[in-house]
Formats: sequence, C-alpha cells, structure tokens
Amino acid sequence: MKRLLVIALLASGCAELKDLVQKPTLHVEGAHVASLSLDEVNLLVDLGIDNPNSFGLAVAGIDFALSVDGRPFLDGKTTSGIKIAAASKSTVPVAVGVPVPKILKTLTNLPDANEVPYKIEGNITLNAKALGDVRLPFAHEGRLPIPHLPKLSIGGLRVEKLSLRSAQIKLDLGVKNPNAFPVTRLGGTLKLSLSGTEVGDVDASLAGAIEAGKEGTATLGTEIKILALLPKFAEKEIDVKLAGELAAATPFGPMKIPVTLEKKVSIRK
Repeated sequence: MKRLLVIALLASGCAELKDLVQKPTLHVEGAHVASLSLDEVNLLVDLGIDNPNSFGLAVAGIDFALSVDGRPFLDGKTTSGIKIAAASKSTVPVAVGVPVPKILKTLTNLPDANEVPYKIEGNITLNAKALGDVRLPFAHEGRLPIPHLPKLSIGGLRVEKLSLRSAQIKLDLGVKNPNAFPVTRLGGTLKLSLSGTEVGDVDASLAGAIEAGKEGTATLGTEIKILALLPKFAEKEIDVKLAGELAAATPFGPMKIPVTLEKKVSIRK
C-alpha cells in the first residue's frame, strides 16, 4: 500500500512538474550577408529563442540544410555554446559559408546571374539538463548575391599640362558593376607603362558610388618626368598598360580586383 502511495505521489509530482515546464519558442529574426568574396558568401541567420521557464537552457547543437535555386546544395552542423537565461529571449546566430565557385558550377544555365534564391531549413537542439533535449525546427528563404568582378577598361588619356620638363596627365578607367549591390569606392595603386616605358605607380580614385548594374569612371593622375616620353604626348595615340590590384568597397566588405590591361588610346589635350 505504501509503495502504491509513493508511486502515486511521484506520478503526481511529475505531472505537476510537466505542467510547470513550457516549451521554448523560436522565430527567425532575419538573415543577412555578413561578408563576401569571389570565393565565399558568408550568410548569417539569426534565430530568436524565447525561454519562458524558470531555468536556463543551453544550445546543444544546430543542424541545417541549404538549397540553392531549389536544389540541395550543402548541409552542416554547428555548436554555439550560447546560454539562454531563465525567462528571457536570446538571439542565436547560424553562420553558413557558401562557396561561390560551387554556386557557379551548380548554376551552369545562369552563368551571369548576380543573385540566386536560397532556402535554409534545420533544427536547433536546446538542453535543459534534467528535462533532456528539446528540438525546435526553423526555415528561412531569401536571395543570395553572387559576386562578380567589376569589369575594367582603359579610356582616354588627357594631357592637363605639358612643358619641356614634365607632363601632367589623367587617365580614365571605365568600371562596370555587374553585381546586385553597389560599389561604393574603388581605390589602390597600379603600375603604369606608356609606349613600353614603365612610368611608375599611380593612384586610382572613384568619384561616387556605382550602383548595381551601372557603369562609372575612375581617374588615375600622375606627373611624367621622363624626357624621352614627352614628345609622345604630341601624337594622337599612345600605348597604355596597367597592372596591379584595386580594392572595391561594397556593403559586405572589400573586394580585390586584379588588373592587367593594355590598350592604344587617343590623347586629348
């Protein structure tokens, strides 16, 4: 009889404990691109967890599957170590590195696409120690930018000032932005050669941003003091060569642009 009473009390206690425990809830707060390069797009998905209980929770693990353009693309698992305090809300970030070359290989029918639809689905496992694990599902859809190198082209050369000892020149560099995001700045130093003679380093600067899918012009200016080159500026055309690397500023961080250009351009005075 006593044994039955103990069992009944234990069962009653478990039932009361169960009634006191509330299941945590989850909602996707949003997703954004944390950074990107020509090699990888780093996607960050923020999961909002609401713990209504009088005890804390720990994130035991997160598993996810990412599809791109409706096709399975990659899956992964991660641990965050984030603690969710009692009666509080916390944001748990899920970082996903998406390799750009794999996207381009997958989307062979859309080689010039500048963005692609994606869907991420998964589960977050929360541990409440004595109560065990709780798994909460999540899903989110959006569009992922596919970065492409801005296309550069040498424009005309202007002689601003010409004397017997030097020439002040400016060279136009056409910039076409094929991306779904703006290029806010373009800068760096390039090696300039004229008519096969290396002149030296010149700085490139871009006036204003180049919006998605638009074109703009960067300007390179320098003073030429090589006497053998000065007569060349009296001609109509000149061979121009540029080499080096520029950095394009984007909303997701800088993008490096290797430069190797050569062209015979007209001289304007």
